[in-house]
Order: sequence, then C-alpha cells, then structure tokens
Amino acid sequence: MLSSYRASHEAWLQGAVEADWLRALRERALAGFEAHGFPSKKVEAWKYSSTAKLARTPWVHDHGALFEALAGGLVGEHGLRGAAAELVFVNGAYAAGLSRIGELPAGVDIQPLHRVLADENVGSRLDPANWPALPDAARTTLGPYRLNGGGVASDASAASRPESAFDLLNTAFLQDGVVVRVDKGVELSAPVHVVLVTLGEGAPIATHPRLLLDLGAHAGLTVVERHVGSGDEPSLVNAVTDAIVGPGARLTHHLWRLAGPNTTHVGHVRVQVGRDARFESHVAWLGGSWSRNDLDVRFTGPGGEAVCTGVTLAAGSEHVDHHTWLRHEAAHCASRETYKGVYGGRSRGIFNGMVYIAKDAQHTDADLGSRNVLLSDKAQVMAKPELEIHADDVKAAHGCTVGQLDATQLAYLRTRGVDADLARRMLTEGFVVDLLGEISDESLREASAELVRARLRDVLGADAANGEDA
Repeated sequence: MLSSYRASHEAWLQGAVEADWLRALRERALAGFEAHGFPSKKVEAWKYSSTAKLARTPWVHDHGALFEALAGGLVGEHGLRGAAAELVFVNGAYAAGLSRIGELPAGVDIQPLHRVLADENVGSRLDPANWPALPDAARTTLGPYRLNGGGVASDASAASRPESAFDLLNTAFLQDGVVVRVDKGVELSAPVHVVLVTLGEGAPIATHPRLLLDLGAHAGLTVVERHVGSGDEPSLVNAVTDAIVGPGARLTHHLWRLAGPNTTHVGHVRVQVGRDARFESHVAWLGGSWSRNDLDVRFTGPGGEAVCTGVTLAAGSEHVDHHTWLRHEAAHCASRETYKGVYGGRSRGIFNGMVYIAKDAQHTDADLGSRNVLLSDKAQVMAKPELEIHADDVKAAHGCTVGQLDATQLAYLRTRGVDADLARRMLTEGFVVDLLGEISDESLREASAELVRARLRDVLGADAANGEDA
C-alpha cells in the first residue's frame, strides 16, 4: 500500500509550480516515509494503537473543491467570540470566504501557509539552504525540529525523539496551514482561532495541516486550534503544530478536538521553550473514532516553565492515545502536567507521559500525573507515566490512577435526594472541570467548560442508554 502514497503524491503535485527547495523537501520526506512505513505494534510507542486500518485505507490527498457552502453552518456554530483572527480550513484548504483577519497590532503577522510558501521574499526564508545565513535561523524555519524530511533518526532515546511516519507524511503533502509571527516585546491580547473542518464526502479524505508559531523575546500569544468534522466517509486529519517560544515569551495553545464519528486524528505539537519563557498546553479531546495526540516540549534555556493539561471524554468504541515528552535540557526549569480522562462504553484510552531530565538540567521541578475514571466495566485505560533523570539535584514526581466513581460519594448524594443519573453527572463533572482551573484566560476557561459539559452529557447518556454499569 505504500506505493499508493507515491502515486497519490505525484498526481497531487502534477502541474504544480513551487520552489525547488520545497519540492526537494517533500521528496525527502516521502522517501523517509517509504523507507520506514507506518509504525507497527512492535514499536513500544505504538504498542496499544494499531495503524493497520489506516495503512489499508486508500486516502485521497487531492481535495478538490473547498465545500465552503457545506462548511459555513458548521463554522458558524463553532465561532470564537473576541478572536483577533479566525482562519478556517475546509478539507485542508484555506477558506478565505469563511475566515477573518482583523486589524493587527504592529509586530504581528498572521498568514495562511500557502501564501507564505508562494511569496518568494518570505517563503525563501523557510528554505533549509538559507538557515545558516539567517541571524536567528531556528526561529524562522519550517523545520525547528529536524523537519527537513531526512528520515527517521536512528537515536530513539527520550532525549532525541524521531520523526514518525505521520510527521513525514505531513511534510510530503504539505499544502496549507497558518504562520503566526509575533515580534520581540509584542503581545497579542486576543486569541488567534484556527478552525480545521473536515467533511467526509465522496471519498476517504486525508488532510495534513501545519501550524507555525514564532514568538520573539518577551512576546505573548494565545492560539485556539479547533478540529471539527462531519460526513459519512472516513477522514484522516494529520496535523503538526510547531512553535518557537523566545526568551521571556508566553505561548498558550488550546487544542479542541470535536470530530465526527468517522474521523481519525493524528496530531503532533512540538514546542521549543527558551530562557525564562512559559508555555501552556490545554487539550480537550471531545470526539472522534481514533486519535493519537503527541506533545513534545523541549526546554532549551534556563528558567523555562510549562503547564500541560488534558481532558478526554470518550464513549462507544472510541480510541484515544496521548503521548507526551517533556525534555528538560536546561537548568532551573519547571513543568506541571496533568491529564484526566473519562471513559464509557467500550472506549479505550492510552496515556504515556515521559519527563526527561538531562545531566545539565539541575534544579528541575517536574510533576506528571494521569487520572482516569471508567464509567463502564468494558472501558479500558493503559497509563504509563515515566521519569528519566540524569541530573542529581532535581525535584520530580509522577503517578497515575484508574478507577470508577466513588460508591460512597454516590450513596451520600442519593441519601440527599439526588437521583442516580444526576449524582453520576455531578461527580464526573467535578472530576473533570476542576482541571480547567489551570486555564488563566477566563473567557477561554468558560468556553472550554461549556464544551466539556456538553460532551459529558453525551458520554453519560450513551452509557445510560446502553445499560453500562458504573
């Protein structure tokens, strides 16, 4: 089946006019993918998530029409009030008629990726051949994390995480996405809203969006990356978000997954955190058939800080796999990471979190936790928090819990006149919504809570309708 990707790639690029460096970048990425293929369950990081079905599906990468008319209602339903810019993509292509980029302060540049790549003056800065000539090359490249399509690295240790087949496919089929640059000392107070709509219509569609976020020293930015979808055909969203957070800068990234029942989502967020910089990641997984979400945070300067939270609400036969790498490579950095999940029906959850502390990362303070509730005796969770410590003066902790709702607390609520369904909802909602307190922006905290509560009603309702036992 790997040969079909080569044929699809050639057909997709037939007649395309683009820079030689970009075409070479795609070719190297595709060759890397062909050399290694999709990961099998023999690979430890993919032990519980089979890619066999994905590999068998004849994905279509030439998306044709934008389907803007079909997407309009869905986008309107998922708008974000007060956003500085709202960029909409339908089946991987920028939908200008549904997007809005308002007047931005000086020092902030927001562009669809296809425009940047087509601009010789701007796009050429992304050419790997030009990296040495740039004053700060790492902050202006398409590939701050070895994204030059050179293949999978041989060193698979926690300190050097290799590109996956999906990363390489994203680069090979790179078409569109968002580039946000915030200059030194500039703070964008309102969030940037990126809406990625996938409509499974007519054929199994694969999209490969790329978000590039570049923050200068002491800059500030909040990005909400929202994935929504519908349609009867299977669809694959293979998204990559790359961010460089300069010294003293602040980046907050919200990832909201509200996909349809036939959507497969593979996402990789890679962040480089500079000296005294702060990064916040808030993930809300709220629907989709099969999902793999990777988070890779690398501390490159002392004094960096990261707060990472994740909420998963799964039902039916949904499969959700979270893998996180927090790589402390500099001293005096701190990270707090907590993922919570609620699983009903026959759903399956995987959490594998790694905190890596290098030899020179003295005085690191790291905490990692995974907390999970099973609403059904058929639901499953595999949790594996890990620490790899090479420094001798650190503070680090990790742990996980998997269990059912507390029977004593349920009984207490019942004795106070609360019916069984409401009691379950109160306890479950309290367990999940408590984590949203980590979100500092009040409006985004309320928006997240609203989405979580709506999804939780569906998850609890599905279990009640199917007669699942708590």
